Amino acid sequence: MSISSATDRSRQLCVLMVEAPGMALSVEDGYRHHVTHYPAASSPVRIEISMVATSGWYDLAVRAADRTVLEWKIAGHIENGRPSITDPAIGRHNV
Repeated sequence: MSISSATDRSRQLCVLMVEAPGMALSVEDGYRHHVTHYPAASSPVRIEISMVATSGWYDLAVRAADRTVLEWKIAGHIENGRPSITDPAIGRHNV
């Protein structure tokens, strides 16, 4: 599996390109605790995550759906030169 990420500042999107031939994927949004499943594909999968509700912050886990040990964590903030807020998850206790 290979993964690359980029951001679209104007639309506040985190864009992932995941290449995992024949492997089903799941993507968990750490802010919303929402998981999206993607079926196995022979070409790279484009995944777009909106960050409007989190003021440009993202926290994602990309996993191989059939393997619990294969995981990529991607987290950060889109810098666009405008004032922003602190990470909304700061101080939140996850167990």
